Amino acid sequence: MNIRTMFLSSTSRASAAVGFFLLLIAACSNETEENRVGDQADSSDQPSNDNPTGQTGRTDVQPDEAENSHQTNQSDQTDQEAQGRVARQVQQLTLDLEPVVKGNNEFAFSLYQKIIDSSEVKEQNLFISPFSVSAALAMTYAGADGETAREMSDVMVIKTEDSAFHTEFGAVIRDLSGEKPGRGYQLFVAGRLFGGSDSEFYEEFLEINQQNYDAPLEQVNFCGDPEAARATINDWVAAQTKDKIKELFPEGQFDCNTALTLVNAIYFKADWAQRFDSTSTADRPFRLLSGETVSVATMSGEIDMRKAETADLTLLDLSYQDGELSMIILLPNEPDGLPTLESSLELDRIEQLIDSATESESLIELPRFEIRSKPNVKQALIDMGMASAFDANIADFSKMSDMPALFIDDVVHQAFVSVDEEGTEAAAATGVEMTFKAAPLPIQVDHPFLFMIRDRLTHSILFMGRVLDPSQASR
Repeated sequence: MNIRTMFLSSTSRASAAVGFFLLLIAACSNETEENRVGDQADSSDQPSNDNPTGQTGRTDVQPDEAENSHQTNQSDQTDQEAQGRVARQVQQLTLDLEPVVKGNNEFAFSLYQKIIDSSEVKEQNLFISPFSVSAALAMTYAGADGETAREMSDVMVIKTEDSAFHTEFGAVIRDLSGEKPGRGYQLFVAGRLFGGSDSEFYEEFLEINQQNYDAPLEQVNFCGDPEAARATINDWVAAQTKDKIKELFPEGQFDCNTALTLVNAIYFKADWAQRFDSTSTADRPFRLLSGETVSVATMSGEIDMRKAETADLTLLDLSYQDGELSMIILLPNEPDGLPTLESSLELDRIEQLIDSATESESLIELPRFEIRSKPNVKQALIDMGMASAFDANIADFSKMSDMPALFIDDVVHQAFVSVDEEGTEAAAATGVEMTFKAAPLPIQVDHPFLFMIRDRLTHSILFMGRVLDPSQASR
């Protein structure tokens, strides 16, 4: 079957973003070793801040089920170790991990739909990492309390007790991230807290971030040298993303009111399980939402994939090396069907389609593409119901510090993806800037003014004058 995979263009919103956060679903899916394809290859060029592999969540199952699961996981790990590869700790989605993964993915769909509704991305390609946004918000949520915490929990779709949420989210991050010998792809997730040199934070808040998100505190001088602080943070992000995100925070972002910046970065690079032959790449027509046609470099090849078809779309599941991660492509059956698909995205339906997909060898034509996005995540979060966290008058981050009136001043996000014949490279970073409630600015009488001396009881104006130049000598 010939599948012309036209899911991206220079003027239409792309479903590629769906592909990126669904590949993270695939990474945690209940997948057996028989479904994994591709040869193992060493991953290299690890970012400077590696994340150690930690303990994963527990599985609350019946004894027989637990024994079977244990035996399966042992068998999978033994097979991988025999091939010279360090096995991942998570071999399937456990009952403890499921609420966190499910909640993160529901948040991913909601965030994506809210962002595409904004005027700034209309008729534009889009790429985001909801996983990175979730991680940065989770780090921030550790310091929230009261109504602010409730709103954040609702928007982030937190389905467990706070301690379990942080523990299991951390287990997912540690399992996905890091340099593991024999792994055929690179995937790194890093976190860091950048605190003002004169700011202090509760030990419990710092421990939650250190233990679960591998996010230590580093002090910077936001007040004395805000541009140096910005350079330090941006350089750290660039190192974690292999220079794909070089300037997460723009000039002038920080000042003396900045107390803390919480940052997450994610980097991914993998070859396709079956690479496209570059000699088959040629310019082919791509139909835009407007009905116009543009010519784009398009890859072509007979590819083993998983596929599911419905009345309105075709789902393609393309494996990366090792078969643990994949790109999910949602291709509307109608050339102008993407807006309808986006407005009706439902996680349960997409997961059911992924589960129902069957193996297929098909001729696919897929355009090469590259996207850089800087969506307004702050406004999206406010619109999703997280308003109080951004309100200096009512935000409650009293579990973070005893410093008065901390609130989220900004949430910045950038993402990059490049897809070609060899595979995919993607990176993203999210920064949450915590700020003190600014002291009222002084009323500066620094230009010409009129003045009067007045009796308040009788309302009588006794004197009246103006000042044009206070330096003038009196006559």
